Amino acid sequence: MKKIKKFWKEISVFGIVLVAFIGLYVIHDIFFNDYTTISQSELVEKVKDDDSFVVVIGNNTDTATQSYQQTMSQYLQKHLGDTLYYVDISEDTDYANWLEEKLDITDATVPQTIVYKDGKVESSKSGSLSYYRLSKLFE
Repeated sequence: MKKIKKFWKEISVFGIVLVAFIGLYVIHDIFFNDYTTISQSELVEKVKDDDSFVVVIGNNTDTATQSYQQTMSQYLQKHLGDTLYYVDISEDTDYANWLEEKLDITDATVPQTIVYKDGKVESSKSGSLSYYRLSKLFE
């Protein structure tokens, strides 16, 4: 009988710890928002599906992009309902042709922030944007 009581006590402690970790995970997801990294092909699919979204095309090895990523994260921390997609083109040596062929974009400057409405480019901004300018794109 003592073994059964000890076993139930251990299961109870394990259950409490498990519930605590699940709670922390849920709280983290609710209060922490960051940009979503997608592939080039996923971006093309989103455009073909006539989605409305904001995407940043950047190069992870570029210092301007790295600085902008901090601004993106900072913005999303304060605007939990907004979604921002990010496409890393650092592995693609011919991304300028990809932009023109797949997305009909001739400006290959990175980082580049593009606002799509129903699969069409509504606005496009080249370079690293300030917090204020990024927030204006979500209005």
